[in-house]
Parts: sequence; structure tokens; C-alpha cells
Amino acid sequence: MALLRRNPDMTVTSMEDGTFVVDPSTQAIFYLDTLAGGVWTALAEPMSAADLEALLLEAFPDRPRETISADLTALLGRMIDRGLLLTAAG
Repeated sequence: MALLRRNPDMTVTSMEDGTFVVDPSTQAIFYLDTLAGGVWTALAEPMSAADLEALLLEAFPDRPRETISADLTALLGRMIDRGLLLTAAG
């Protein structure tokens, strides 16, 4: 199972209304909303997408599993595509 981890090259600034991640190689700035910021925080230690999903299901018990799964899959795809997250065999 692949583990997800933060890209250690990124610079992070947390503010009251969100988290900003800067890619120093391109100077691109990414805004992480509450959900993305929560995922970023959860990935202080590498974990699988399944473990992240379980964490979100516990945090949002009133949300349907299908919604959480779809939202998380889309979010992780965007974060990986933009180089914010890296994958490694676990």
C-alpha cells in the first residue's frame, strides 16, 4: 500500500483562514482550504489514503462515505499533481 507524505521541499505558512504552501523551486503559492489543510496536518507522518479516509470518516460521521472518498481522492490527486505530496511504498 502506497504511503503519502508531504513534500519536504515545500515552505508552509499557516494563517487564521487557511494554509499556504510555497514551492521554492517555482515560487508557486498554493492555498489549502480547511480540508486540504487538515490533510496536510494529518500527513505530519506518512500514511495511506485509506488511513486518511478513515480519519475523515471519524471526524465527519454525518457525511456519506462515498462523498468523503470522492472528495479525498480528488484532493489527493490535485496535491500529488502539484508536487505537494509524494508517494512511497509502505
